[in-house]
Amino acid sequence: MHPGSVGWGAEVLLESAWRLISADDFRNPEAARNALRQIASWWEEACRSAGISEPMPDVPGWAETLQRVLREAPLREAVLSAVESFIRNSRATFDPFQLFERSPRALEVLGRLACGSPFLTQTLLADPQCLASLTLHGRTADTKDREQFIAEAEQCLRGASGRVGRLRELRRYQRRQLLRIGMCDAFGLMDLRFVTLQLSLLADAMVQCSLTLAAAECGVSAEQISVIALGKLGGEELNYSSDIDLVLICSEQTAQTQRLARLLVDGLTDNTPPGFLYRVDLRLRPWGEAGPLVSAPQAYADYLAQHAELWEKQAMLKARPIAGSAALGTGFLQQIRPLLFTASEARVLADVQAMKAKIEHRLRQRGKLYSEVKLGVGSIRDIEFLAQALQLIHGQSEPRVLTTNTLDALVRQAEFGLISSHWYRQLRTGYVFLRNVEHALQLLHNQQTHELPTDARQLQWLANRLDYPDAATLMARFEEHRVAVRRIFEECLQSGVVTGAAEAGGGPGQVSDGSQTSVERWADEGAGAGDLLRRYADRLGSLAVAAAATGGCAVEELRGSGIQSTIGRTGAQVPEAGELRDLLVVGVDFSGWLSVICGLLSVYQLDIRCGDAATGDGLRGQWEQRPEGFFAACFQVRGAVGGPAQASIGTSGGTLAERLQAEIGRLGGWSREGRIEEVRAELISRFCAAVPDVRQPGNSVDDSGLAVELNPLAGSVLTEMKISGEDSWGFFYELASALSLGRFRVLRAIIRSNGRQVRDVLYVRERNGQPIASEERRQELRLAATLIKQFTHWLPTASDPHHALLRFRDLVSRLQPASAWESNQRSLQKPRVLSAVARVLGISQYLWDTFLRSRHESLLPLLVNSDQLAERPQVDDLRVQLQSQLAGRQAGGADWAGAVSEPVFNMDRWQVLNEFKDRHLFRIDMRHVLGHCRPFGEFSGELTELAELIVQTAAELAWRELTVQYGQPRLGGESGSTGASACAWMIAGLGKFGGVEMGFASDLELMLVYAGEGRTDGNSVLTNAQFFERMVRMIEQGIRAPQDGIFHVDLRIRPYGQAGPAAVRFSDLATYYAVGGPAWPYERQALVRFRHVAGDRVFGDEVTLSVQQMVYAAEDFDFAAMSAMRERQVRQLVRGGTINAKLSDGGLVDCEYAVQALQLVFGGRFAGLRHQSTLAVLRAAQRADLISLQQQSAVERAYVFLRELIDCLRMARGNAKDLTVPVSGSRDWQQLGSRMSSIHDSSIPLELLEEQMAVVREFAGHVEQLCQRDRGIRNP
Repeated sequence: MHPGSVGWGAEVLLESAWRLISADDFRNPEAARNALRQIASWWEEACRSAGISEPMPDVPGWAETLQRVLREAPLREAVLSAVESFIRNSRATFDPFQLFERSPRALEVLGRLACGSPFLTQTLLADPQCLASLTLHGRTADTKDREQFIAEAEQCLRGASGRVGRLRELRRYQRRQLLRIGMCDAFGLMDLRFVTLQLSLLADAMVQCSLTLAAAECGVSAEQISVIALGKLGGEELNYSSDIDLVLICSEQTAQTQRLARLLVDGLTDNTPPGFLYRVDLRLRPWGEAGPLVSAPQAYADYLAQHAELWEKQAMLKARPIAGSAALGTGFLQQIRPLLFTASEARVLADVQAMKAKIEHRLRQRGKLYSEVKLGVGSIRDIEFLAQALQLIHGQSEPRVLTTNTLDALVRQAEFGLISSHWYRQLRTGYVFLRNVEHALQLLHNQQTHELPTDARQLQWLANRLDYPDAATLMARFEEHRVAVRRIFEECLQSGVVTGAAEAGGGPGQVSDGSQTSVERWADEGAGAGDLLRRYADRLGSLAVAAAATGGCAVEELRGSGIQSTIGRTGAQVPEAGELRDLLVVGVDFSGWLSVICGLLSVYQLDIRCGDAATGDGLRGQWEQRPEGFFAACFQVRGAVGGPAQASIGTSGGTLAERLQAEIGRLGGWSREGRIEEVRAELISRFCAAVPDVRQPGNSVDDSGLAVELNPLAGSVLTEMKISGEDSWGFFYELASALSLGRFRVLRAIIRSNGRQVRDVLYVRERNGQPIASEERRQELRLAATLIKQFTHWLPTASDPHHALLRFRDLVSRLQPASAWESNQRSLQKPRVLSAVARVLGISQYLWDTFLRSRHESLLPLLVNSDQLAERPQVDDLRVQLQSQLAGRQAGGADWAGAVSEPVFNMDRWQVLNEFKDRHLFRIDMRHVLGHCRPFGEFSGELTELAELIVQTAAELAWRELTVQYGQPRLGGESGSTGASACAWMIAGLGKFGGVEMGFASDLELMLVYAGEGRTDGNSVLTNAQFFERMVRMIEQGIRAPQDGIFHVDLRIRPYGQAGPAAVRFSDLATYYAVGGPAWPYERQALVRFRHVAGDRVFGDEVTLSVQQMVYAAEDFDFAAMSAMRERQVRQLVRGGTINAKLSDGGLVDCEYAVQALQLVFGGRFAGLRHQSTLAVLRAAQRADLISLQQQSAVERAYVFLRELIDCLRMARGNAKDLTVPVSGSRDWQQLGSRMSSIHDSSIPLELLEEQMAVVREFAGHVEQLCQRDRGIRNP
């Protein structure tokens, strides 16, 4: 149907477009309005030419598409200008509006090219008929080999006469192919490997065609010479605007061969319309520009053997015959190969570093050292030089590492152990990123440039071209990759690659006797604790002098053979289990000093048997010469039974006293700098890691019997605090930490323990020096000594103990004013409850911020009565609850089991739906955190079940609201007609929702499909398209996400993506996704997860069957498009030098895409593969003998591990965007491992991440080979 049949007037079209786009979207609104007015005028002309004069109420499809494209374009002026120019240039030969109507993608292509490459845009505008061939069939992204390029080019040359005319046609063909490749690049249909390969094979063909034309001009055979490509072309990794580095070889030099060579070069470089083919660089031949244009093989070999510098041999690593005599070129390369590996390893490393230093010196002089993508610090050249250095060093002994392609070289070097898998991932990711930046820079004006722009607008354009939201994000990614690449380059070349890591230094020195007498041991280990400081008063002065000199502290250690002090180095070891020692510590005062000392003693697994510690006025009477601003402490400790303390403090040398002194000094310095939270976080983390046993509610010490007596001292600001109860490991650190957290200041602490019971006396005041006067603060003091101290005991079961403790204190403060506080306090003292609270509060900042803090009154009953969480409610029961609330009988005020406290009749139904959703999301999350959602898949199933209920209910609400206003949509019905049949509709879930694989922070990918055209039967009439468009938009807006990504509705998977209507007509779905239809490969791939979730069941089954027939009919998978999509994902979302659990090489996406490849290629033959679940497909693939049982088991384990890892990352961060794995060994890494163990009881430790990703990479490689082999069998 001609687009003019809808007959919109120009002014109406203009006003409609302008209203939706608005003047604010353009820097020059008047120019934009004029452009739209001109487009509307041309449209009106097209309508009149088609005989249409009466306007109809429907907006033409192409106009809606143009509005969408303009709204979403980052450079709207460029897009509008390109569309206007395209229509102007094409009107004389064909109707552009008809093209836009037939293929909405045509406008999308124009928009993408206009924002991405002025060069490609001008190429298209000069040849507008290309747009139809690029958008009206599904073969645009097909890769071509060299022979196909040559055959197509020769076909184009047949209608041309003379060498000049043929060269003109050859250049025109090359421009069209560059446009095709560039469009595939811009739309993510080819990855860097395929783009550079296609550009290289195109160049190969152009050189061969030019040589054939030159040979015909000379009257000789093209086989007289061989054209050898070097550099990017030799490596099949050409840029859009690269020079092509060539070397010409002939069997014998004659005047004819020299003329042939000259004509070849002229044909490639002459700049005549429509432009030159390639810039040619011949300087890599012997003697450079001073040498002959064509060389004989022996002469070249002699030059390499006698005169060539190492860089010239390095350049020949990329040599590849591309045109002329293949036999001559291959023989030449075999002849010179032994000459390339004559330098020693040391010479190679020195020369490569010298070459790079020389390049960087020139850049430094120009101020471009860190902004040059190709040559700067951490640039493309770093990676290329590194790969080539390894080839020069190892190529002779292991020829399999030799390859002309950089990415292939990195793969081989990783396979042969020349670089680690970690280095390989960073180098590969960095190389792909930097090459993509280089491509984008060169696509601007088809010019060789490698420098990041300094102009803000140009930099923003570059960010838009690479799909970054802004220039700052692009520059951050650039810096991450640059730093990571440079670090590896320096480490590899400076270490000589083959040098092993240095061995660790020796252990601590031997113990030597001190000059002091040994300390008397008391028969009763608890007796005399209050006399310890007085006993050592004669040592305090010298220790204070030493501490004052450093501004930190001094420590002495007393054991059977005497005092071991940091004043005069000795080498005492950590006490053995059961061995008693005394430790004396004096230092400059700081906030939290007592908890720091006691925490470190616990970390060192030293059990405090008695102690005396004081600061400020607490030292009065203990130390006559006490200086102001110091603390002093003496502890009698013994090594913990059950494991050497040495394991808790690493392998660093030094005595126990030296280590304590260094650590107390460091943490005290942090405290004095105001970094008290960092001090607490480190201590709690290390304390939890040092716990000698796993604390379980059933086998732990019950602290509920802890007695606390508070006695304000008359005439003093101090309160005496007496504590007695059952002893436990780390008891006093837990107590001191709780007091510090409560902002209480301990001036004196006397500690007594016999190993079973503790009897401690502390003298405390407010941190500001005031007495603890209010009953509220005295209550907090009791809580600190009991409840918070007990909670600290359970912190090792939390994945983030530091924040768990802070949140617990916040939770307690919020619960205290409640009338049920006494009952809550008794509940919290139960080990089972405290353990659950610790796990919940330590799991996620997001959960705390979003749910726990605001709903604390409901949280505690939920954890106290955790039986509510143990059972999974039936979905039918949830449906009844929701419908009851929506009906107005019960709404709001629901408890966590789903019961409702009181009815609310005026609450907005969408609000009721969202509150129900959020409440049950929280319930499911709590079940998950506490380990009730096991085995694997239970959590996903429960989330998906809730999501289905929410989507179904949202669809019902939207349907009711719309049908009340407009009536029901009917097929083909006139306005108000009730005779036509009702228009059926269905909603499908896709992605994780469709696959029943939802996790924490998953979104809801939906597609609404309706049966066909028609109108509603109400008084106010809408077309079916308008009705269902409004319906799906109501669902999208009505389901509100509490946090980005969590149940966020995503409608992007549909015909023509966001350029197409949000609601999809069934016939359009069938046309778009049919074999040979316009759908991109990755769009068809997404339909393997298509699953009916709402709407008419019969119609849904019909649509699902149709989708499956379309998806599985082709029995093909486009690995090039998949690789391009993966590359774009990595470029946008993976930070340089890091591992992303989902998107990095070997991440979850690689596993899922490999499984989907099996589905698309073999699903038509094996029904079991036509399943939405990844694990179900893996098992079906094993039953179909596509993978072995062993491989299926290994991949399933890796897949589950990665899913669990991603789940824990999302839960901690509250979104699905940042899935970067923390640095190995960091605190975040340790918390992540703890979280995986706590929530999932994971059988695979986090340390085996690389091993699991290697399993995925191997599986993906196997699947690609299997699919390619099957294609070869079916299409020999």
